[in-house]
Amino acid sequence: MNLADAVAWSGDGRRALFDTFGGGIAIEMDLTTGVTRRISVPNLFTIGYTSPTGANLVAVQDIVTADGTQTGQQLVRLDRAGKPQTQLAQATRASLRWLYSADGASVYLNGPGGLRVVSNSGGTIRDLATFETPDTDCGPVAWWDQHTILAECLETGGDRLWLVQAASGSAKPLTGAPGNGPVGAGYDNALQVGGTVFAEHLEGCGVTSVHRLSPTGVGARIAIPGSLSNDHLIGTVGGKIAIASSTECGAPSWFGFYDPATNTTQKIVPDVPAELGVQAALAFP
Repeated sequence: MNLADAVAWSGDGRRALFDTFGGGIAIEMDLTTGVTRRISVPNLFTIGYTSPTGANLVAVQDIVTADGTQTGQQLVRLDRAGKPQTQLAQATRASLRWLYSADGASVYLNGPGGLRVVSNSGGTIRDLATFETPDTDCGPVAWWDQHTILAECLETGGDRLWLVQAASGSAKPLTGAPGNGPVGAGYDNALQVGGTVFAEHLEGCGVTSVHRLSPTGVGARIAIPGSLSNDHLIGTVGGKIAIASSTECGAPSWFGFYDPATNTTQKIVPDVPAELGVQAALAFP
């Protein structure tokens, strides 16, 4: 388990998934007993749970030929032992990204210029929304509220966030266009506390900082007390933001809560010299 990162939490709150990032092995932990079991998924790229309870698994697998050439990816639904149930999507260029609807009936997918959607049973994939140019890959990030998907688009100048209505497909930008100026390389994640939006800003070389967004979609960096310079948004608890902070090299690191109202930080798992610290953190959906 020491070489595995937490990647998913079942909707019933009872199980967590860990990815070993190599060898096609995922690990499931029963959070009520601490018992773990290994799940073999060939050519595993990413893995998670289906909604709403986590009755099954969903995984992105690399499609690899006999000579080892990767030709694309497929999104598949598996049972909890790793046995394939149905293919949901396939791609030959962009990496597949997905987000389940709350009831588990639909799966939202990335696509050229917008989002796509497919039934949990598989079948025809249809376009949900197109709000960027066809050469721009857009994918779901998270649910912004019960009816709205936070989406990320990889534009030429960087990353831009959009809010997409799941029912109608109508979309509006949450952050400004990336490129020159204060937006820079753009934003790849966001959350809201009260009426304020906080976004994860790309600083380059894999480093991110937290910005407080203005109504125009342009942010100003927050100096989080105790920051190790590489800050990631994990979720919210009341009026506080869960933060994972590390050095640019990834270690040491800490996990805790930042209170925007008082500009204070509470470290739950502190950074300790000569230790890796927190490598991954998840908010319960």
